[in-house]
Amino acid sequence: MVSPWKRTLETARNAAAFRDLRQFLLCILFYQAGITAVISLAAIYAEQAMKFTTQQTITLILVVNITAAVGAFGFGYLQDAIGHVRAVALTLVGWIVMVVLAGFSESAAMFWVAANLAGLCMGSSQAAGRAIVGYLAPPARLANSSACGAWR
Repeated sequence: MVSPWKRTLETARNAAAFRDLRQFLLCILFYQAGITAVISLAAIYAEQAMKFTTQQTITLILVVNITAAVGAFGFGYLQDAIGHVRAVALTLVGWIVMVVLAGFSESAAMFWVAANLAGLCMGSSQAAGRAIVGYLAPPARLANSSACGAWR
């Protein structure tokens, strides 16, 4: 079995040949860090700023996860129609709209709208990002079942 650290170093050495993929991976690092920050702070914001109870916050998180699944499944059709890069750009615009909505929310209802928009954007941005990585990755380096001996 090959060490994951060796494979990571090998990938880093070979990345120079795949400029577009390397640039996108750097881009995804930053936008996913922002998404992670928003998601991490959402429950705190709901409880502290919006005065949600713990039970309301847990319900919100569960509903947002369902919305994220809907976004991940449903967004594939839109992505096929408008293209990978436009799809990621659209989801990032959605994140900006969500943050503005959440920041200006004065009612629980508006915060619920913002939170569910976050769920849609979370699922769709992650799905779109994976699709772009698959599109930009060299065919010989794509993961498949025959290359993953551990899955047999």
